[in-house]
Amino acid sequence: MKKLYILLVIFSLIVIPIEKSIAQVTQKKDYKLIVNNYLSKISSKNKIRDTEWEVISTSRSRGSDRIHVYGSQIYNGIPIFGQNSVYLLEKEEVIKFNQKQVDLKKILKIGEFRLSPSVAVSILIEKLKIPVQFSSKLKVNKNSKEFIFSENSLSEDISVEKYYFLKSQTLEPAWKVEILEPDRNHWWSALISSYDGSILFLNDWVVNCKIDQEEKHKHLKEVNKTRNILDLPIAGEQYRVFPLPLTDPNNGPSQLLINPQNEVASPFGWHDTNGAEGAEFTITRGNNVWAYEDTDGSGGAEGDSPNGGPSLSFDYPFDLNQNPRGYLRASTTNLFYINNVFHDILYLNGFDEAAGNFQARNYTGLGAGNDYVRAVSQDGSGLNNATFATPPDGSRPIMRMFIWSAPGDPGNVLEIESPNNLAGNYIGVPAAIGNTLSTNPLRANLVLVTDNNSSFNSSDPHDGCDTFLNTGAISGNIAVMRRGNCDFDVKIKKAQNAGARAVIIVNDSGNLATINGNDTTIFIPSVMISEQDGERIISTLQSGTVISGFLQNRGPFQKDGSLDNTIVLHEYAHGLSNRLTGGPNNSDCLSVCTERDSNGDCINSSITEQMGEGWSDYFALLLTMKTGDRADDNKLIASYVLNDDNSNAGLGLRPYPYTRDMTVNSLTYSDTNNAALLPGPHGVGTVWTSMLWDLTWDLIDFYGFDSNFFTGEGGNNIAMKLIIEAMKIQPCQPGFVDGRDAILAADEVLYDGKHACL
Repeated sequence: MKKLYILLVIFSLIVIPIEKSIAQVTQKKDYKLIVNNYLSKISSKNKIRDTEWEVISTSRSRGSDRIHVYGSQIYNGIPIFGQNSVYLLEKEEVIKFNQKQVDLKKILKIGEFRLSPSVAVSILIEKLKIPVQFSSKLKVNKNSKEFIFSENSLSEDISVEKYYFLKSQTLEPAWKVEILEPDRNHWWSALISSYDGSILFLNDWVVNCKIDQEEKHKHLKEVNKTRNILDLPIAGEQYRVFPLPLTDPNNGPSQLLINPQNEVASPFGWHDTNGAEGAEFTITRGNNVWAYEDTDGSGGAEGDSPNGGPSLSFDYPFDLNQNPRGYLRASTTNLFYINNVFHDILYLNGFDEAAGNFQARNYTGLGAGNDYVRAVSQDGSGLNNATFATPPDGSRPIMRMFIWSAPGDPGNVLEIESPNNLAGNYIGVPAAIGNTLSTNPLRANLVLVTDNNSSFNSSDPHDGCDTFLNTGAISGNIAVMRRGNCDFDVKIKKAQNAGARAVIIVNDSGNLATINGNDTTIFIPSVMISEQDGERIISTLQSGTVISGFLQNRGPFQKDGSLDNTIVLHEYAHGLSNRLTGGPNNSDCLSVCTERDSNGDCINSSITEQMGEGWSDYFALLLTMKTGDRADDNKLIASYVLNDDNSNAGLGLRPYPYTRDMTVNSLTYSDTNNAALLPGPHGVGTVWTSMLWDLTWDLIDFYGFDSNFFTGEGGNNIAMKLIIEAMKIQPCQPGFVDGRDAILAADEVLYDGKHACL
């Protein structure tokens, strides 16, 4: 649609200064004094303890007089971990609050700080086996309470801060350490005891939604990065995508959208960062998100991004009859679009700059800024996964989208043309490392690898685990070797160095597996074939017979998570719930578990009742609703990448479809105790999503459905506003009852409580 530029200029000249003046006014208000005055009035009646606390963040709801004040109890100016409170003010009066504080009169002992902050960092690195050499290079020292260490091997600085930790009626001194691992698989927030160096608390800001092949099978059964300062108009941007409310390519064709940005949420378009007319980037980068590829899985610097040129035209074809690498630019564009449109929808419904949303520049002057989403497409470090890491406001989150295994049974990847007794097609699985196997034939002779069998862990001269003896024969051909006992990437790299054009791995059983590895320098393709087929080939090669043929990827093809909008929405919503619960400056209010093993993995018995996975599924469902949907329809998560469907037989990524029909999805609160049926944390989330889904449809029954996700007035819009507001009100580490109470409180605040009975 055509933009009204005059109105936009007026908006930029008038509205933004007004917002900034409001920001300046709110910053001058003494919210701590207002809260303390309120608490003093009710303390005798409600036994509210008189204790020291500090305001850690505030956010004003856009277009209202409501202020959310987030506080932390302190002792001697040092925060006490986990003792957080939230106060909702309206017209400078407290109307709702959730308070958590320890009674300092009952504390028996308060310890002294012993270990230095650098020692605390070293302890965490050692205990979690983080692959980094810590040099204790101090960058910032804030009053000996907050420290920042800089490491060249890390993309983010290491933050350390003084805290107290409540432990058996003792305030134990601790260092809170925040460190992003080099491969970005974990972003740790830990409390290290200043007494003995033990880990008192460990939270991973990276929410991991990985599913392995066995679990997947079970569920199915049941460019250029150059910065361009251009004088471009805001109008004319176009993106070929699978737009909301489509869930994926199976739900409808791609469409070319023109100017899809919302003028209030993104007033200067999706490619702006300086708050002035004209795009700063012609690639898939702007104020809300930078979408780029990481096909080699290095996890380091930002990779290439599609470049739309001066016209900002991102019209790339979706030819899905190939592996995802063939449509990388189109995939990254879709990832860019979903992140941006979700940002815009949330902005208008409560997750704006003041609330800690994700933007490079906060046009209103509220919130921290400099925290756009880094959205990674086709991350090559693994398969069947998606993650979102949410640091506090002012630090940039990371979304990582992965390739998913080809659905169904493996297809033919090898065709032997001679000799006649072997001629024919052979089933195999393309590897997840190296270049993807092309849909064009790769013709060459097959050559059996022979090595010198020099290592102790290998007794097979044809497994490629030791020094190759026939590199001359391998050069220019397809290397064949048994699976053996060494890593896949080790032997494939040796074959590559010997000049092989591709590798065939013969498995040691009848089953087939995906070849994985960590060596990002491998570029030749490889495949795995079965032991039965492979041993016939090896026997023929050992007899001296020449085998000729070709490798070719004929499908089924892998799926790209960036084209499954339910997955992208799910991951982004993790950022929403983490930023809103406990306020934008606290990313430790939705800890998944209370106890982790030596590798940092959650111990199942310690899974918490926090509903982060539930909110993420819910928003994926909510924003893919369409006119004509019914409450009893089955809605699925990740149906595209799992090659599932929305029929009654489909399950998607969860054990039950989402539906209000209790004969199909019979989950209730008590089912959260059934770890066998609903393993945490996703199982806990499934129940919470089911509850919110029922609530949403009850509201739709009353108000109807509105397809305008931005500013609509249907029951679905009311549900979204209630749930977002409830996240701001609920306490840290909420359970289902806390979440329910917060929704009721949100209804009182937004709608005078008229939906409580519903």
